[in-house]
Amino acid sequence: PKNKSRSEIKRFCKAFAKELFLIGLGKTDGRLDTPAGDIGVGEFEIGIIFGELKKLNRDIPSAAMTGKPLSLGGSYLRPEATGYGLVYILMESLKKFNETIKGKKVI
Repeated sequence: PKNKSRSEIKRFCKAFAKELFLIGLGKTDGRLDTPAGDIGVGEFEIGIIFGELKKLNRDIPSAAMTGKPLSLGGSYLRPEATGYGLVYILMESLKKFNETIKGKKVI
């Protein structure tokens, strides 16, 4: 959402949430997918989408979306989760070569 105002982003996210709901996301029938933020999409956008889905279905569980702000049931470590996952994979990969991450530089 680069170069967009907060109100433009908010309008887009609300419309997007309504479309997600129409195709079946956000329903509590056992087929619930888990939308999440990605590059350039953070707590603000996910919070709006989740809030809109909550309006459309009050029974939607907080766990239905990742990347929410803490005030909406988000996780303390969510912003770091991808980075920790990358480091974990790197460490496990280095083990295959009898190497460790110690002293390595990322370029």
